[in-house]
Amino acid sequence: MFRKIFYLLVLLLPLNLFSIQNKFSFITPENGLSQGNITCIYQDSKGFMWFGTFSGLNRYDGYNTKIFNHESNDTLSLSHEHVSTIGEDKDGKLWIGTIGGGISVFYPKTGIFRRIQEVNVGDSNIPLRTISDLVRGPDENIWLLEETTGLFIFNTELELIKVHLPDPDNPTSLPSDPLHGILFDTTGNCWIGSGNGTLCKLKQGADAFEFVTIEDRLAAADDGIRSMYRDKDGRFWIGTTSQGAYMFDPVSEKYVNFRKEDPLLHLAGNTVMAFCDDWDGNMLIGIDGGGINLLNRSNGAMEYITYDLGNSESLNTNAIYALYIDKTETLWVGTYAGGINYQGRYRYKFRNYKPNPADTNSLSYKNVTAIMEDRDGDIWIGTDGGGLNNFGTHRNTFKRYRADPERPDWLQTDVIIHMIQDSDGDILIGSYANGLIIFDKDNEIFKQYLPNDSITNSIGGSHPWYVFQDSYGIHWIGLLAVGLDKFDKANETFTHYRSDINDPTTLNSPNIKIIYEDSNHNLWVGTEGGGLHLYNRDADNFTRYFYQPELEGSLSNDDVREIFEDSKGRLWIGTSNG
Repeated sequence: MFRKIFYLLVLLLPLNLFSIQNKFSFITPENGLSQGNITCIYQDSKGFMWFGTFSGLNRYDGYNTKIFNHESNDTLSLSHEHVSTIGEDKDGKLWIGTIGGGISVFYPKTGIFRRIQEVNVGDSNIPLRTISDLVRGPDENIWLLEETTGLFIFNTELELIKVHLPDPDNPTSLPSDPLHGILFDTTGNCWIGSGNGTLCKLKQGADAFEFVTIEDRLAAADDGIRSMYRDKDGRFWIGTTSQGAYMFDPVSEKYVNFRKEDPLLHLAGNTVMAFCDDWDGNMLIGIDGGGINLLNRSNGAMEYITYDLGNSESLNTNAIYALYIDKTETLWVGTYAGGINYQGRYRYKFRNYKPNPADTNSLSYKNVTAIMEDRDGDIWIGTDGGGLNNFGTHRNTFKRYRADPERPDWLQTDVIIHMIQDSDGDILIGSYANGLIIFDKDNEIFKQYLPNDSITNSIGGSHPWYVFQDSYGIHWIGLLAVGLDKFDKANETFTHYRSDINDPTTLNSPNIKIIYEDSNHNLWVGTEGGGLHLYNRDADNFTRYFYQPELEGSLSNDDVREIFEDSKGRLWIGTSNG
C-alpha cells in the first residue's frame, strides 16, 4: 500500500517537461581521451572537468584533454590506472580513488600526486586498495570507503582521524559485506550501502551504526548496491546490479522500486549505475545496457534516451556508467566503450527543421529566404527553390505550395524573395523573375503581376525585392535593377519611380533593398549603391542621403540594407560597411 501512496506523491511534484534531447557531442579516445570506459565524472572548484577511466585520469578544460597516468617508476604519479571515484577537499586538492591503488591526492599547484595506500590503526597496518566511494562530509573532512575494509575519515592534511571497521563481535559495527556508496542526508547523518540490500546509518556524532534493509527478498549473490545519489529533495536513489533502482526516503525509511519487470515503474534494464537531477527537476537514471531513463517526476512518465543507429548525434552506446550536471548546466554522460557524451542545457534551444524527401509534411527546401507570421499566428516560409511553406504551430508540420504552370490561379515560381500580409489579409510575395504575387490565403488563390510592354501602368519589373504597405494603406514594391513602384491594389495599377542621373530628386539607384516608415510617417527607401532616400509625399519626389567623403557626418556607405527607429526616434542605418 505504501508503495502506491509514495508513487502518488511523486506525481504531485511540480510540473516539469522532458528537456534532455538525444543530441550529444562526444569526447573519445579519437580526440584525446585516455580510454573509452568512464567510471566517474567530477567538476572541480576551478571549473575543470575530470573523467576517471579504466586506464587513467583525464582533465578537460573545454578545449583540450590532459591525461594523468600511473607511472611505475614515479611515486608522485597516479597510484593506479583504474580510477573509481573523485572528490575535492576545501583546500582544492583532488582525492582520487582507484581500484587496486588506494588513494591519490592531487595538488593542482604542483601537478603531483601523493599516495595513501596504507594506514596505521592501533598496532595494525591496514592496506587501502579498492576505493568504492568518497565524499567531502559536512565536517569538511574526506570520508571514503575501502570496499572490503571499512570507512576511513581523513582531514585536509591527509591525516586519518577516524576509522570504522567491521567487527563480527559488535552488532553495531559495519558489516563485512562489500561497501558501495556513501551519502549524507540533510541532517548530517551518514549512510553507507552494504552488500546486496542493506543501508548502514551512522548518526552525526555517533559511533554505532543502525541498519535498514531496503527490501525483504531473496537476493542473488551478485545483486550488490552499485550506486547511491541524493536528489535535490533529499531523497536517496540506490542502484543495484540486478534489482533496478530504489527511491528511498531517509526520514520515513520507505522505498519505491523501479525495475524492468514493473509496467508502471518501468526501467529499460535492472543494472543501474548512475543518477542525477536534470535542470528541470527530472531524474536521470543511467542503465548499463539501457541508456538514460528519464523520469518526469511531475507525472511519473518515463522517457528512454538510447543509441540510435540513424542519428549520428544520439548517445553512442547504451552502457551508461556515470552522470553529472556541471555548474553551467551541461549534462556529462560517462559510458562503457563510448567515452564522454555531453550536451548543454542551452545548446539546443533552437529546433531545426530540414527537408525530408520521404516526408511531404517537412520543409520543402533547405535555403530559406523569407519568414513571416500572419495575423492568425501561422508562419509562412519562402525558399530559394522550394516555393512557399505554411507552418502551423498547432500541428507542427509544413504545408507546401509549389509552382504549377498548369494552374493559372496557382503559384508560378519556387523562388520567394520577400513577403508581407497587408491590411486586407492577403499575402504579397516578391519573387525572383516572376513578378509580384498576391495570395488569397482563405481561398488559396494566387494572382501574378508581370511587366507588360503594352500596358504603361503594369509593374515595372520581374524581380520585386521588397514589398511594403505604409500607414496610409499604400503598397510599395521595391524592384531589382528597375526602381520603386507604388501599387494601387484596387485598380491594379503601378506608378513608377525611377533613377535619373540628371534629377537629384529621383532615386539614386535602381536597386531597392529596403523600405521603412518611421513614427512620423516618413517613408525611407534604402538602395544598393545609391544610399538612403526620404520620400517627400507632398512633392512626390525624394531627398537623397549618400556617402560623401568630403562631408563629415554623411552616410558611411551607399549599400543600405537595414533601417530601424529606436525608442528616442533616432534612425539606425545598417550598410554593407557598418
